[in-house]
Amino acid sequence: MIPTVPAPSRRVYGTYWRKIVAVWGERRLDEVTVSDVQGLFEFVKAGVVVRRSGNGGQGAAEHTYNALLCLYRYAMDEELLSVRQNVMLRVAKPKRVRSRRHSLDPDLVAKIQEIASTTGNDPGLDALLLRFHIETAARRGGALGLRLRDLDREQCLVLLREKGMTSRWQPVSPTLMDTLVHHAKQRGARDEDSPVLRYHDGTPLTRKRYETLWGRIGKHVDTVHTQMISTHWLRHTTLTCGCQKSALCL
Repeated sequence: MIPTVPAPSRRVYGTYWRKIVAVWGERRLDEVTVSDVQGLFEFVKAGVVVRRSGNGGQGAAEHTYNALLCLYRYAMDEELLSVRQNVMLRVAKPKRVRSRRHSLDPDLVAKIQEIASTTGNDPGLDALLLRFHIETAARRGGALGLRLRDLDREQCLVLLREKGMTSRWQPVSPTLMDTLVHHAKQRGARDEDSPVLRYHDGTPLTRKRYETLWGRIGKHVDTVHTQMISTHWLRHTTLTCGCQKSALCL
């Protein structure tokens, strides 16, 4: 495994590095041709599980491209390859399919929040999780990585660490700030590096909670099930409508 790759990227790229090894085996990096890379894209796309929300494997092809780019960049940095031997300099990035996500209607968002806060084994956690994403437009990683030290209670700001090693201070309402602090303290967060969002038993939240949450909401709201609505739709809605300060979020 390439040691300089951040853990989130390593988690994504690792899947595709294993596919690269499975297809190319013992071949040297300087033996790979543009045709080989294009063939790898098609191999990866063909192996994608068909889902209603799928894009024909284009996302997998793009991840493969980025995984290869990272691999070849590392080989260049370590002087294992020359510029002439870097095949990725001649490979076009797969075209990204336009997302089918759109802003959600306020009534639908309200229904989603209602179901989250009245069903399941931890409605308080789920309601807080959705409200956090609606107010901040945070990605899942921003919520899961939130620590007590990331809460500026005086200024009502939260520090979000997200995709691509980026970070940003995001304003939140005083009510949300108070709820986050109370939730964290009540569920066992003690030191400044303690995760904020936690299960009933004090265990830090994981991505699994998002899967079960949206699966449950989809059983009650047909639109969520049919369109495969997820947390990222809330982010898109907030960024598109600028509704952080609207009545929807307060």
